[in-house]
Amino acid sequence: MQEKVRAITGVNDIPDLFLAGTREFPTHPRQFHILTEIKAPNVHLRKKERAEIRRYAETILESSEFDKLSTSWDLFLVSAVVSPEIQRDRNQKDKPVGCLWDWENMTVWAFEWSEIIARTREEMHLVRQHLRRKTDELSGSEYLRKNFPDVLGSWSTAAPQSP
Repeated sequence: MQEKVRAITGVNDIPDLFLAGTREFPTHPRQFHILTEIKAPNVHLRKKERAEIRRYAETILESSEFDKLSTSWDLFLVSAVVSPEIQRDRNQKDKPVGCLWDWENMTVWAFEWSEIIARTREEMHLVRQHLRRKTDELSGSEYLRKNFPDVLGSWSTAAPQSP
């Protein structure tokens, strides 16, 4: 395996994180890969860091060793601070905030840790709200099952009863 990796032109850098997933059903893309380059907190995202993630992208796009038909890639560049020159690239017209490049089967992103944390908090908040609604729905169903079994019909007899 190492020999195969070494044979890929342009593979000199080592990414900080690489994740891969596969769908078990035949829709495209079947495989999803995430490659992440994480910079130290004191390293601002500048041209040098942008060039590094671009090298990763070009290595993947140009190598015959990587599947181009059924694989989707997301490459992430992450640090504590994004410089103004990279900030302009992250705010391109008709692209989501943070997107540096978007090609067929590959999107390259640059984010600050604070953005990732804020998005994750928002998602956790939405999940928490959904779980609260589900809990309310289930407790309402239990109330109806106990107090009005004839209204629920056969469902109330099939549902598990509380002790």
